[in-house]
Amino acid sequence: MAEAREIRPDFTPQALHAAARLAEDFRRGWESTPPPHDAAVTLAALLLQWPASLRNSPQSLSVSGDVITVSVDVSGDPEEFLKAFHAPAGWDLAEPRLHSAGEFTRLVLEMRPVRAGALR
Repeated sequence: MAEAREIRPDFTPQALHAAARLAEDFRRGWESTPPPHDAAVTLAALLLQWPASLRNSPQSLSVSGDVITVSVDVSGDPEEFLKAFHAPAGWDLAEPRLHSAGEFTRLVLEMRPVRAGALR
């Protein structure tokens, strides 16, 4: 307490206890927060799964900690691309959204992390 009074003469025991509680709450919060997600690792895993041998034209790609969204144009039957494409390990592919325009079909693919205990 003497050291605290040297820094702040108006420091009371109650203020010291409040500061200690705040520091402990911060420490617990820090320890319970998962490390930030590295989107580059997820992107690399996604690109390894990409069916490059099939004719397709990626339009957009978004990768974050809790969702991957891909928009890709395919010519012909989109089923061939959908059969060849797989979500990266640890991710679930939602029901694809399809939009046809002429000879192309735009596929919107959304993936989310597998929930613990979820049935696959």
